[in-house]
Amino acid sequence: MSVRSKVLSGIFLLVTGLAAQASTVLTSPGSQFAYDFTGGGDPRQGLCIGGGYCGTTNYLYVQYPNAYLSNVIVSAHDAVGDKTNALLELWVNGRYHSRQDVKAAGSTLVFDVYQYVFQLQFRSVHKDGSSNGDETMLLNLQTF
Repeated sequence: MSVRSKVLSGIFLLVTGLAAQASTVLTSPGSQFAYDFTGGGDPRQGLCIGGGYCGTTNYLYVQYPNAYLSNVIVSAHDAVGDKTNALLELWVNGRYHSRQDVKAAGSTLVFDVYQYVFQLQFRSVHKDGSSNGDETMLLNLQTF
């Protein structure tokens, strides 16, 4: 392997390692799952994803043992950073599912899934589609 190849491989591993460290991965034992990102503390503080403040590639992943999910309920707010233009995207098994508006004052978002799932991914994106995204503070997650 040439020196150039080694350097490029090292940079690739560093970048992918940093991106992987930024995301949060949870494992669910089955279809019924609940997680409180506030830790029982401040109800305005939770898991921050997306945007310049939290990291544009900072996602939430939830792994399942191929469980059937009907609904995903997320409590979140967009009172993070200097903009309030976040949409929360849900990706199911690596494919885009849908997105919903996250309000600065707080939102309870209900995603109807109705399929077998091995992975959910949550991404915070900007309403105008810009690559910089916008921050979302996740407070609670429930799946059924």
